Amino acid sequence: MTSSHGSRLKVEPVSVLVCESGRRWCDAARRFVGPFQHAQTPDAHEESSMIFSVQSAEHSKVRAMMAGHEAVVILWELSPDNSPVLALTIAQIGVGRGDVLQLAAIDNPPNRQTNDLTMRIMELGVSAIVRS
Repeated sequence: MTSSHGSRLKVEPVSVLVCESGRRWCDAARRFVGPFQHAQTPDAHEESSMIFSVQSAEHSKVRAMMAGHEAVVILWELSPDNSPVLALTIAQIGVGRGDVLQLAAIDNPPNRQTNDLTMRIMELGVSAIVRS
């Protein structure tokens, strides 16, 4: 991207923070953004610029990792066991940084628990739920 003066503008990549207990969702996020990872430049001699940065994050450090980044997406791995712990952080981010896109991933819970968890989490500011 260039400015009106012809100089190259630096575009900060979207930070995708994945808060989970393992590596499944982080790997899935990397595969998802893979084809979109770098922006094409009009000049073949210029390097392409990264538009996504996927990182694994501990839930207690997510807010600190967001600092200084304008565009942030957070993917939370939720279960009936960890949702009470994460609920406060999700709500605080929803209030303090309404521009952050928060997504929730839920692995194989029973339907009744899934519906209850989905309703509670959506009220806190999660924009979408991914069920597997």
